[in-house]
Amino acid sequence: MPDRVFYMFDSLRTMVCLNSSLLIIESSVENSTIYQNYLRSTGCGYNLSSVASIAEGLDLCHTSSIDTVLLGGSISDRDGLAFLESLAAQGGVNRPTVIILATEGDPRIAVRAIKLGAHDYLLERDLTPEL
Repeated sequence: MPDRVFYMFDSLRTMVCLNSSLLIIESSVENSTIYQNYLRSTGCGYNLSSVASIAEGLDLCHTSSIDTVLLGGSISDRDGLAFLESLAAQGGVNRPTVIILATEGDPRIAVRAIKLGAHDYLLERDLTPEL
């Protein structure tokens, strides 16, 4: 995984930090470990959780107070959109902020994700220090 992926986390760190609960949904154990290790190294004190599937992520969002969700690049667009649709269907004001990190992008999927409530839809290959 390119080092530049971590620039996204710098922006995430300014958005949520101390005592924030952050859920990583990533089916790649290697990527999930990289994300977790980096986030722990920031000193922000995130309450990190990690699951490997959308179903597990939805269960955790329904049973726990989650502030932010990072949907990793190994989660398919279809599953990511289904996750957002499920969150929208549950309603309420306590929806977590959702950031999607995609390995490949389709502008139609990105627009749909934002309309469904994603805070951001980032392509791994386009991450720069400015993001």
